[in-house]
Amino acid sequence: MSAARTALVAGGGIAGAATALALQRAGLEPVVFEARSGPADGVGAFLTLGSNGLEALRQLGADGPALAAGFPTAAMTLRSGTGKRLGEVPASTSRPGGATSRTLMRDELARLLLAECEQRGSPAPWRRASACSRASPTARTPRATC
Repeated sequence: MSAARTALVAGGGIAGAATALALQRAGLEPVVFEARSGPADGVGAFLTLGSNGLEALRQLGADGPALAAGFPTAAMTLRSGTGKRLGEVPASTSRPGGATSRTLMRDELARLLLAECEQRGSPAPWRRASACSRASPTARTPRATC
């Protein structure tokens, strides 16, 4: 029996959480370090996940919560500053099963992915942040002592 391999993920937002899920799927133990001391509640606005983004989440086994939380977005309407309709652009192509793009709040997607990480055994990153000291801004090589 071999010891579990650990991978460091710097940043616990959407990309950090997705990376941690992928590492878990590959058999590694991700440890996510985040500069914030807590979740990014209220940070950012709406985010539209295209069919390719939904497919990436499906590959990680994490598309269900995003599909449930978001609303379908088949197209985006472009308007001028005065509100005049300028045109419409398809948001994405349909993915298998007929799901199209989904729009949801950015912080909600981050929260859902981090919850999935915790459910699979990775601790929330902000629990790790306070245990790390930051490198001096003048340091040539960034370092964290954990």
